[in-house]
Amino acid sequence: MPAAAGSRSFLDLCRALGWLWIAVLALGSMWSPLSIPALILAWWLAWRHPFAAGRLSKALTAVTVVVILGGAMESPVRTILAQFAWMSRLGCVAMLALGFIIIDRYLTPRDPRSQQ
Repeated sequence: MPAAAGSRSFLDLCRALGWLWIAVLALGSMWSPLSIPALILAWWLAWRHPFAAGRLSKALTAVTVVVILGGAMESPVRTILAQFAWMSRLGCVAMLALGFIIIDRYLTPRDPRSQQ
């Protein structure tokens, strides 16, 4: 959780999302052989997240569907496994960005004027 209530610094976002989540998805986005296991591990980490498990799982579902559909398309220059690895790599990048957006929404304090 953030160091101070309402704090949304980059380090607070990283702390709230989880350093393991960031490390796994960053490695998956940098090296194709790790991208498929990184998305599988991201599922496990999303299910265990203390307060954003539902939204992270929904985002991962959408990213996984896109990865499967993109991996199923044939590529003239890649094998099927290489195509899935490439799509998983893009999925890791997308999930890392979506994770920060989701956690930012959780850490944003509610505006008292909007509840009137």
